[in-house]
Amino acid sequence: MKNKAAVLTEGPILPGLFRLFLPIMLGALLQQCYNTIDVAIVGNCLGKEGLAAVGGTSSTMTNLMMEFLVGISSGAAVVISQYFGAHKERELRDGVKTALAIGAVLGLVLSAAGILSAPLLLEWMHAPKEIARMAEIYLRTYFGGLVFMALYNTGAAVLRAVGDTKGPLYVLAGCCILNLVLDLLFVATWRWGIFGAALATVAAQTVSAALTLRLLIQRFKQAAQGANVQGTGTQAAQGVIIQSTRNRMLSIGLPSGLQAVMYSVSNMVVQSQVNTFSTDVIAAASVFDRLEGFFWMFFNAFGAAVLTFMGQNYGAGKKERMRRGLLLSLTAGIVLALALSGISIAGGRWFFGMFTRDVTVREIGLSILYFLMPWYFVYVFIEVFSGVIRSTGNALWPMGICCFGICILRMGWAFFIAPVCHEINFLLLGYPVSWSVTALLFLLYYRFGRPFKELGAVWK
Repeated sequence: MKNKAAVLTEGPILPGLFRLFLPIMLGALLQQCYNTIDVAIVGNCLGKEGLAAVGGTSSTMTNLMMEFLVGISSGAAVVISQYFGAHKERELRDGVKTALAIGAVLGLVLSAAGILSAPLLLEWMHAPKEIARMAEIYLRTYFGGLVFMALYNTGAAVLRAVGDTKGPLYVLAGCCILNLVLDLLFVATWRWGIFGAALATVAAQTVSAALTLRLLIQRFKQAAQGANVQGTGTQAAQGVIIQSTRNRMLSIGLPSGLQAVMYSVSNMVVQSQVNTFSTDVIAAASVFDRLEGFFWMFFNAFGAAVLTFMGQNYGAGKKERMRRGLLLSLTAGIVLALALSGISIAGGRWFFGMFTRDVTVREIGLSILYFLMPWYFVYVFIEVFSGVIRSTGNALWPMGICCFGICILRMGWAFFIAPVCHEINFLLLGYPVSWSVTALLFLLYYRFGRPFKELGAVWK
């Protein structure tokens, strides 16, 4: 039975936004727990060298792979949700099989590429010798399980597309607990070191993939048994449907995945410059990355909620409601971002103490935190304006703006400006600079772009 859809074209705006935001945020929070658990246990059991290896040095590369897979799965989610809404049972079942096939193939390809290229990537990122070998072990083990991670992300996207948001959440919650237990067993008890930390994550992701596939089989088994396909030549038609469905999924998912790759590549460039500092600085930046990850969960969840709200109201032609939604989204997002920054600053010493006992690492990390935290509210403008623009069906301009403002500008700062002053906070200043420029470009496009001249009432 189809779940009741969230109608956002009527009623109070903020409650509707938060009904969308909270479940997405909770799912992202559980996803973030995987790497956070690894880093916390490794930092306490294996010292700052292990912390530096598993944290910033490895996480930039694992994030690149995972974000690309998540972007690809978004294409599957769009197509599956369309078939589900149109009651096209055969296309829906074929779409699920096609989505899983895409996920499995991409997972295997990325796994092989990651295992083979890990040493070269670490060398390119200037990973210090004292952590390079540990990082290589972690990455090759982690990449070995990418096919299971791809299957989980694809399966979870399909389930959410047909209205099942609880199933993926339950799976994530259980596997996050499993990851914690295995980390304590492999790293703290059996002393398997970096390999044990990576193996714990891979094992938990393997279980999550198996449970998600089981949920998919249960959900679609009854539909498959009860399907009544009319007409002749169904086998030939089925082949066409699978091929066309694959093309549609990739045409939607690839741009999203490639944009995520561009983000990750720019972060890898910055990390390569971070790796030119001492192990203490690398370890401190690695811990800060864990804290920063929770901010990106907030921004991504908030941006998804804004996109859905704006899309429904754009389709309904409710321009005045879009204008009010824009203003309320900006206000709520800025208030929440500033509140999160304040909480992070207040609890920063406790947070860093959870990851490492090294006093020098903690003090460097706190200096990074105090320097960057006041800037994060700027990113709210990027998420909100990007959501408004994408809601009109225009995906190329947001991609182009982010490519220039976030990626090219940030890499230029890391390569050409930051070396002038070899200081960690001056290097990381490239983040708020790139956010501010990108936010300004979005604001200008929103104000003067052709699609928004047609909306008129949205901007006053």
